[in-house]
Amino acid sequence: PGTVIGEIGNRNIVSGNGDATHFGVGIEVLGNAVPMPVIQHNYIGTNPTGLLARSNVNKGISLKGPALVGGDQADQGNLISGHDDTIAGAGGAAGIIVFATGGGSIIRGNTIGLDANGNALPNTYSGITVFATTGVTIGGTTAGARNVISGNGSFGISFPAGGSSGSIIQGNYIGTAADGTTPRGNGGPGISISGGTNHTIGGWSASNTIAYNTGSGVAIVGNTSAGVRVEDNLFHHNTGLGIDLGQDGVTANDPGDVDTGANGLQNFPELTNATNSGGGNTFVTMDTNLPAGTYLVVFYKSQSCHASGNGEGEQPLIRF
Repeated sequence: PGTVIGEIGNRNIVSGNGDATHFGVGIEVLGNAVPMPVIQHNYIGTNPTGLLARSNVNKGISLKGPALVGGDQADQGNLISGHDDTIAGAGGAAGIIVFATGGGSIIRGNTIGLDANGNALPNTYSGITVFATTGVTIGGTTAGARNVISGNGSFGISFPAGGSSGSIIQGNYIGTAADGTTPRGNGGPGISISGGTNHTIGGWSASNTIAYNTGSGVAIVGNTSAGVRVEDNLFHHNTGLGIDLGQDGVTANDPGDVDTGANGLQNFPELTNATNSGGGNTFVTMDTNLPAGTYLVVFYKSQSCHASGNGEGEQPLIRF
């Protein structure tokens, strides 16, 4: 309880652990300590300048118990980059991996997948992987809580199949540099959820910027993925859709929306007419094809149309 690894002005370099016959993790948290361990301001997986990869042969941080990784204040975040799963064949190299017993972990203010100058220094599988656990917080509602999760070889954030639930992903830059605009896309979807339930991605005061990723911004796959709330995020310049249910491109609407699949393959509103009546007023007619119920509808604007004809949603405008 109360373990602290690193602090502002006292950085650890945690790199190069493991070899051809032994997988190595930079930092591993075990047990359910109260207060939980704090890991801040370290370089994990790089050399002392933060510019060259010095991979721990598997993962940067392994959470088998809850921990605070980073923090809300300037310079409390860790640089976690350069983990390479080609070394010793260690598949699935991630910056941070959270296991079932790591529920309740908080990951804030970190740079994951870039070097100290903001250039790509990928973790070759994912920036963050969350296995079958509950209640992981990634980011937050303040600028200091923002993670930059970019430049990774595949996923920015991955929730593999296995029953994860109740995690909150807010306020992060996923696919850009720390300025929120310079492209530093991940090599796969920004966020991928397979078999997860009741996660929250974004929010009106805590949107994620998810851009320049290879694939969709958020991919939700599998029949057991349900109740994933994707709200008020800024999607642009991803090679796929902003939100892709099933990760198979645009899913056509159907009357009554009786489906099984990712998030119930929920229908999206279709705009059937828009009329500018002058005075800054625009009247829009929609056809939802949704079952009876209460829904949140958000209008977005984008600088250009998406090739699919279904826009990504670059900037939220109004919600009701």
